[in-house]
Amino acid sequence: MEMPKPTAIWAKCRVGAGVSGADQGTLMLLAAAYTVIGVDLRDADIAADLGTPEGRSGGAVGVLDQSGGRLDGAVFAAGTGSSPGPGRPWLIARINHLGTVEPSDGALRSRSYAEATSNGT
Repeated sequence: MEMPKPTAIWAKCRVGAGVSGADQGTLMLLAAAYTVIGVDLRDADIAADLGTPEGRSGGAVGVLDQSGGRLDGAVFAAGTGSSPGPGRPWLIARINHLGTVEPSDGALRSRSYAEATSNGT
């Protein structure tokens, strides 16, 4: 009997303009070994804006629903670069930091819960 592939989240999964060849290659390798749940602003398994609290929360709920509450890996590649403009430092912090930390925390809680319930504790 073939074992199911482990499940991983890929934040910033859209492949296209602005996505490097390295990102595309990493996504292909990841998809070969994992069932990948993609998260991005649009055109993804889960459409979520990781720059907003609602987007981070909604994205986490969507990923947990699609993964059955179990995640075995994660790639958080969402981010924005520096450019001038009012509020830009805060936008960078929201996406680059909170867009990684909050979903990571949710993934770890999910994994801990899945391990605890599968062990009967």
